Amino acid sequence: MKASILIVGATMLVGCATHPVSVSKSTEVRGSRILAAPANAVNSLQEGGKIIVIRDAGMAGAATLLRISVDGTPVVKLNRYERYEVILREGEHILGVFPEPNFFGMNSIQEATVNVTKGQIYHFRVGFNQGATIIQRTTTFRD
Repeated sequence: MKASILIVGATMLVGCATHPVSVSKSTEVRGSRILAAPANAVNSLQEGGKIIVIRDAGMAGAATLLRISVDGTPVVKLNRYERYEVILREGEHILGVFPEPNFFGMNSIQEATVNVTKGQIYHFRVGFNQGATIIQRTTTFRD
């Protein structure tokens, strides 16, 4: 009996997490969900570094979009498997993620800091982990 409860519990927790998507398996976000350009956006890698944010796959949070902000400005809403790319001016930037609509009653935005260097590319994944949103820098799932 205890073993059955443990197996069901573990399965439920695994089902609540999303999993990373590689760049090649993601799609560029549709223009209708791009909200604004970040204030510190630039046009080339000679002026700044590229940020790539990819929304995870999986059923957790499937009915919601994830609103991404850059330095406090909402810039895009991502669906599963979608990718947002922007080149930001060199320096420190804060990326944030928040579910929209907020079916889960989460009351805080999750954030990650990135120190952008000219010519560099930075990969981030966003998704859900046991009912909470996540944003994390990743060095895998780039292909």
